[in-house]
Amino acid sequence: MRTYGLCLSISKPALNFSAANSSFRSKQGRLVITNATYDSLLRIMQDMSIDWVWVGLDDGQTEGTYVWSDGTVATKSEMVFLAGQPDNLNDSDCIAISRKYLGLDDVS
Repeated sequence: MRTYGLCLSISKPALNFSAANSSFRSKQGRLVITNATYDSLLRIMQDMSIDWVWVGLDDGQTEGTYVWSDGTVATKSEMVFLAGQPDNLNDSDCIAISRKYLGLDDVS
C-alpha cells in the first residue's frame, strides 16, 4: 500500500513480533521506524481501524537500550511511550504503537 508518502505492507492475520520481523525481512523490508513516520502511521491506523501495530524497535539485546530495525539506537525524543511505559512487564522487549492511546508500549 502506498499512502502518506510511505510504502507499507500490512500482515493479516496478525503475527507476533518475531514472525512479523522475519516476514518483512524476507521481502527486503523491515518493521516501521516511527521517528519519521509517527503521525502518518497513526492516521493510517485510524483510517483502517487498526488498534495495535508492531514497530521496528526493541531492547532484546540489552535491556533498556532500544534499537530500531535498521540497527540504530533510538534516542529518548524518538520514543513516544505511553504514560508508565516501558514497564518491562513479563520481560517485554518488543514495541507496539497504540492507535487508541497514541503512544508506544513494550509488549512481550
